[in-house]
Amino acid sequence: MRAAAITGAADSIGVNAVSLGWIDTAVTGRALAELPGAEVVRTKAGGAYILGRLARSEEAADAIASLLSDTASFVTDTESIVGGGVLCSR
Repeated sequence: MRAAAITGAADSIGVNAVSLGWIDTAVTGRALAELPGAEVVRTKAGGAYILGRLARSEEAADAIASLLSDTASFVTDTESIVGGGVLCSR
């Protein structure tokens, strides 16, 4: 990412990464439904985050959109972790 950020800087192109945790989507729901004890798995997965739940797809999209907006014009060579505080709980 750093090399790409350096290359893009000359053209005012920011290069960033977004790392997502579990997102509660229809696909996630279908995958969980196939597991024995799906609600227990969902509860435990949500419990891994200090916010106590999986992310909604709109929340992930909003985080990404903010990096694409003009307000992030000086943001480059960074990783945004959209993970509900999962790293705090380790």
